[in-house]
Amino acid sequence: MRSFVQQVTLFFASIALFGCAAVDTRPVNLNGPLQVYLSTYPNSDFKQVNATFNTNKSKEVVFRVLSSLEKTTQWLEEIEQIEALSIYSNSQFLLRTLINSPWPFKQRELISCVKTSFEDTVTIIDVTSCSERWPLSNNYVRVSEVASRWVITATSNSTSQVNYQTWLDPQGLVPAFFFNQQLKKSTEKSLKKLQKIIATATLDQFSY
Repeated sequence: MRSFVQQVTLFFASIALFGCAAVDTRPVNLNGPLQVYLSTYPNSDFKQVNATFNTNKSKEVVFRVLSSLEKTTQWLEEIEQIEALSIYSNSQFLLRTLINSPWPFKQRELISCVKTSFEDTVTIIDVTSCSERWPLSNNYVRVSEVASRWVITATSNSTSQVNYQTWLDPQGLVPAFFFNQQLKKSTEKSLKKLQKIIATATLDQFSY
């Protein structure tokens, strides 16, 4: 049976919001392997997870992998369902994510606003909680406090660096010490799967 934190470590993704998340200034080895570490988050006992890795793929390829809802379920296997509820523009949409939880916990539901900004060498994906934009359901526990961001930086025409941060309050009676204890390990497991998907991805696999 998976630990509870493995069920709610999201995405992220989904994929990813930062908002006012605390910035950790710890130095990063730009040529090293996947790095994952925890930092404090303002006024919360739950830690923020931070990660960095490099890839021999362009930032365009990395962005398409991260923005693919179909591929999200391949590296975040805890997600039962993920869907776009509303598309506001080419760079903003409303996302609903259902996250499996082991018995006796209810499934978690996350309603998030995803906003992407595109610059010449950097693509940033921010995900913020937009819980008020979708009706509450008694069938799920709504995760209404999330802060996450993906920053994809081109290091050449064919290589890039990925920086990831996320923080969330899982809601319900989840001890912070237990959540924090499992957070680093579960994030490493998911991001290693993501790295493998990125490594085999090409632009012609996507329709946009």
